[in-house]
Amino acid sequence: MVDRLVDALNTPSELVQSAVADCLPPLVQSMSDEVEYLVDKLFSTLTTGAKYASRRGAAYGLAGVIKGRGLVALKEYELIEKLKEAAEDKSSFQSRQGAAFAFETLSATLGKVFEPYILETIPLLLTLFGDSNADVREATQDAARVIMSRISGHCVKLMLPTLLGGLEEKQWRTKKGSIELLGSMAFCAPRQLSLSLPTIIPQLTGVINDSHAQVKSAANTSLKRFGEVLSNPEIKAIQNTLMKALADPAAKTGNALTALLKTSFEHYLDAPSLALVMPIIDRGLRNRSSDTKKRSVQIVGNMCVSCAGAISSADV
Repeated sequence: MVDRLVDALNTPSELVQSAVADCLPPLVQSMSDEVEYLVDKLFSTLTTGAKYASRRGAAYGLAGVIKGRGLVALKEYELIEKLKEAAEDKSSFQSRQGAAFAFETLSATLGKVFEPYILETIPLLLTLFGDSNADVREATQDAARVIMSRISGHCVKLMLPTLLGGLEEKQWRTKKGSIELLGSMAFCAPRQLSLSLPTIIPQLTGVINDSHAQVKSAANTSLKRFGEVLSNPEIKAIQNTLMKALADPAAKTGNALTALLKTSFEHYLDAPSLALVMPIIDRGLRNRSSDTKKRSVQIVGNMCVSCAGAISSADV
């Protein structure tokens, strides 16, 4: 039965492959010596398979087997070490892509119990984001999106220092990878997103005018991604103006302050919205122009009134 299911993993359909991954756990629990052979077979297909569908299916198969055997299987079969070697294999893009596939499916299948290993894979993902092969980069982006959508707030806190430290690196590829992985946090659960955005946004605005074109482009893309998940209607309506101010603060801060001053805040300002607005207001308050400072103070007053009104309405 397991052999038939493993053969079905070659089907070029994510729905079929995912269904197989769901079926494997209870079956492999009753297997013994055959499991190691199965893991080796799937890993070989994952890293050397000639077809995309086969490599993708092998990633689902590995995730299903590990879920059935428990996390101890990762150490028992040295799977994390093998995936690290595959991710660093410069001679084969299939190996690097396969490693990204596996990180994605393991996170999706195992959920939060896989978090300790996610922290180990962060340096690998940073490297793979800057891979020379477009297919590997795409697989890494997909893996980051899935990982970020499932991690806990605790894992976010542990991960942030490494990613923020990457922004200080002189190597532009590492810096770009850190920015893209930070941008993937837009797919975090709302609570995790609210906790992390006040830290991430100021850091991204600090590299948005980097001298390297690809770093600058990655920072802009990441900021736009965060803009897409805003829930406050008023801030979302002037999102483009705010983004321009973050990208070019010297020339566009005045326009953003004017837009904010004209905005009537009728909805609660959540943490993601404030994280987007506060760097602009902070710059306005530090400006030498008294008019700019005045507008910034007025905006703060308007937002405070809005927050107080929202709280009063909620209490009623």
